[in-house]
Amino acid sequence: MTRKLLLGVCGSSSAQNTPALIDEAARRGWETTVVATPAAERFLPPLPVPVPVHTDQDWHTSARPLHLALPENSDAVLIAPATATALAHCAAGTGQTLLTAIVLGCERVHFWPSMNIRMWNAPAVRRNVAQLQADGHTILNPDATDTLSDPDHATGVGPVPGTALRQLHASLAAVNRAFHRAWDPLPDAYDVPSPDHRPGGHTLQPDAPPRNVLALAGGAGSGKTTLAESVAAARPSTAILHLDRFFHTRADRAPMVPNLIGSGLVIDFSDPRSIDWDRVHQAIEATPDDQLLLVEGTFALQKQIRRLARWTVYLDTPDDLRLARKTLRKIDEGADPRISLLGYLERGRASHGEHVAPIQQRADLVLDGTLPAQELTARLISHAAFKSDWSTVPA
Repeated sequence: MTRKLLLGVCGSSSAQNTPALIDEAARRGWETTVVATPAAERFLPPLPVPVPVHTDQDWHTSARPLHLALPENSDAVLIAPATATALAHCAAGTGQTLLTAIVLGCERVHFWPSMNIRMWNAPAVRRNVAQLQADGHTILNPDATDTLSDPDHATGVGPVPGTALRQLHASLAAVNRAFHRAWDPLPDAYDVPSPDHRPGGHTLQPDAPPRNVLALAGGAGSGKTTLAESVAAARPSTAILHLDRFFHTRADRAPMVPNLIGSGLVIDFSDPRSIDWDRVHQAIEATPDDQLLLVEGTFALQKQIRRLARWTVYLDTPDDLRLARKTLRKIDEGADPRISLLGYLERGRASHGEHVAPIQQRADLVLDGTLPAQELTARLISHAAFKSDWSTVPA
């Protein structure tokens, strides 16, 4: 499902990263429309054709003013980079450019600040940030400057445009969860229905309250198991449930596909229906209510787990890195690496795009899978979305 992103670009050298940001957005299912401020035009490089770009010059050239029409046709508004000047105008509600007029009429805009640390820490900028947050807007990556010691170093978009989108996704998911309202871009098709339960089958009730379950999902080779073990090392009372130990073993209970390097049929482990959800639910019920249970697996954010989880996390790792890890793992195990390569080409890539990557929108927290496990663990435990409940779970 394609979602529409309205991307505001301000006058910062970070605007040079806009093409990469647009490419990353497309990879994640966003169709981008750009609105550039007058100051941004001198920094903005050529953009991928057919991305529409609007400036103040065509503000009133359509039948309906663009500051009304553009946000009405968008699922989210992201301003990246957002300069100190843009933050000031938006906080004051001046509406003097097309972009600031768009912000004036939107209930929720996501800002990615880009400026040097001295400016970011200036009292005026802090007041403007506080005002925008009080008005219901979101400041993405607000603590980026904490790790930078060079006062002339710019924070914000920088060389990692995907981070802005990951935080945008997490922010929208948090809004949906917090207010139980309808911003949810995923059709039900991304969730695989639970199979019909056989007589004597076991399942938790649909209205079961959230437990002390942390669901950790991500593509194959994203680093889920490594992160789960790192969290358990930091909190020794944590129990880990590995979903890849709960696959069906009988052919009549799982989807079957042709064997890629042999004859006959094999279970399609890239399909969520290959998981024996009855056994998974039994294992969850057997865990003491006051113990933290970390459920990790490619399909850990399917509704069978997500509706029971108190915290949901997605580990976002580039496809090439995941495939390299899987291939090296097969080699280390003495197995034929063609299994990973052919599996990825024939089924894994399509399954990831259908069942795994889109469902990150339903995660409370999206983490960058290229970071070290220790850093990811620290971010996970300290993340604001977990703090209010985390203290009640034994360490």
